[in-house]
Amino acid sequence: MENGSLRGDVMSKKERGGLEEALKAPLWHALLTLAERGAFHRRTRVSTIALAGDLGVSQQTASRYVIALDRGGYLERQASAQGHHLQLTDKGRRVVEGMYRTLRRVIAERPLALTLKGKVVNGLGEGAYYMSQQGYRDQFSSCLGFTPFPGTLNLRLDPAQEEARRELETRSAITIHGFREGTRTFGEVRCYPVIINGRVEGAVALIHRTHHDESIIEVIAPVHLRRSLGLEEGSDVTLTLPFA
Repeated sequence: MENGSLRGDVMSKKERGGLEEALKAPLWHALLTLAERGAFHRRTRVSTIALAGDLGVSQQTASRYVIALDRGGYLERQASAQGHHLQLTDKGRRVVEGMYRTLRRVIAERPLALTLKGKVVNGLGEGAYYMSQQGYRDQFSSCLGFTPFPGTLNLRLDPAQEEARRELETRSAITIHGFREGTRTFGEVRCYPVIINGRVEGAVALIHRTHHDESIIEVIAPVHLRRSLGLEEGSDVTLTLPFA
């Protein structure tokens, strides 16, 4: 049997590179091999014969992997008489970068803390509504060890924090499950415990259904953060995720 069995996930949902779907192990191996051959940074000519040799599979199987990665949006390809010219897409690069961050934490002598920095911005008033839902509050209390103040602190991350924001989603999250209340459904919330400005314990709450873009994150805590920390719109806030 070839190494190319398509069974077995190498990534679970949103745990590697922030992707929704799981990438099968042999496809991950093919993607990494192409990245090693230069396709991470530039369009690179790679024949399916050479790729098959690297992967230890038949040429037909290697060709199927390239097609699958292309269709999945991980790879761009242009066929020619000399072979395929291939380059990882942004999506494909995020997969490789996500695994790199995971391996870096695993190999490090001590787990790496993660710091996020941003400025307070006014929200849309949704936080108080969601935090007041009993279906959420019961789970927050049991899973996080505190009942959040009915509202969220909205932070706009600094532009330089894009990489840290992506790494956040590779960390283990505490999942608050969605629920139904009458005819209304409430989505999943993934929480990451943090220390806020070195003083208050709370959590980043990534809400499944939100109107915010990825530069905005919402923070919950058992206290009114603006009052407790003397914050106002534009105040600088530092979030520290404890060691992974």
